[in-house]
Amino acid sequence: MAIHLEKLAMKHAEELFAFEKQNRIYFEQTCLPRPAVYFEKDSFLTILNTLIQEEETMFVIYMDEQLVGRINITDVQQTENEKMGSVGYRIGKEYTGRGVASRALYLMKKIAKEQHFTFLEAGTAIDNYGSQIVLLKNQFQFKEKCIDPSRQFSPSDTYVHFESLL
Repeated sequence: MAIHLEKLAMKHAEELFAFEKQNRIYFEQTCLPRPAVYFEKDSFLTILNTLIQEEETMFVIYMDEQLVGRINITDVQQTENEKMGSVGYRIGKEYTGRGVASRALYLMKKIAKEQHFTFLEAGTAIDNYGSQIVLLKNQFQFKEKCIDPSRQFSPSDTYVHFESLL
C-alpha cells in the first residue's frame, strides 16, 4: 500500500468531486454536513478554486493511485517565533481502518516541519475513537475535552482537542 499526498489543484476537481459525493452520507455521520451547494458541480468548482487560492496547506491523499481522502492545515497563524495551524482530514469509508489516515498525517507533519510550522492542533468528535488513535499514533497529545458548538467537528457539540509540537 503506497500512500502519498498531492497538493490540491484544479486537476483533482473531477476525482475529488466524485469522492465527496460517494462519501457524503458517511462523512455526515461523523462530521458536520457540508452545505447542499457543495454537491452542485459549479459551486464545488468555485469552492475548490477558492481553497486553492488561499494560503492554507491542502492536499489530497492517494493510495496506489486512487484518491482516498484529503488532509489540510487551516487557521494558520504566525508570529515571530511560532507558526501554528489546525490539521484535519477525511478518509473515504472504504479506506478506513487500513492505516491511511495514520500515514497521511505522518506525511503531513513532515510537510508542516518543512514549512516551518512549530505547532499543530487537531480536534475530533468525542466518540470518533479512530481519529483519536490516529492522532495519538502521530505524537499528538490529548489537551482537553470541550463543549463548543463553534468548533463544528461533529453533529455533537462535544469534541476532544489534541496538540503536537513539531
